[in-house]
Amino acid sequence: MAQFYKLDKVKELAGGDDSFVVVLVQTFLDEIPADLKNMEDSVESGDAALAYQFAHKMKPSFQLFEIEVLNYIKLLESWSQGAINKDEAGLALSTILEKANAAINEMQNDF
Repeated sequence: MAQFYKLDKVKELAGGDDSFVVVLVQTFLDEIPADLKNMEDSVESGDAALAYQFAHKMKPSFQLFEIEVLNYIKLLESWSQGAINKDEAGLALSTILEKANAAINEMQNDF
């Protein structure tokens, strides 16, 4: 049983089509790791605007799979508006990476 992600919303969206569930999972697994890496690179380089773009792009996927990173995504997005500093953005990123990678690993094992 999944601990780091949930399929309730995915299954609802798929309307009982298990093959569509697999497509959604595979799409997540194909796209999110690269986006996470790009977001990590943008935080390390101090590019708050680019970090915002990647965080914002991934937010719907994290919501769909109920991966508990939304508060950290919002925090990272707020960096581009000067609400937090780079160190705080780095801490938010660390939590996002930890939780997202745990979900990715679990999905890879499950599918």
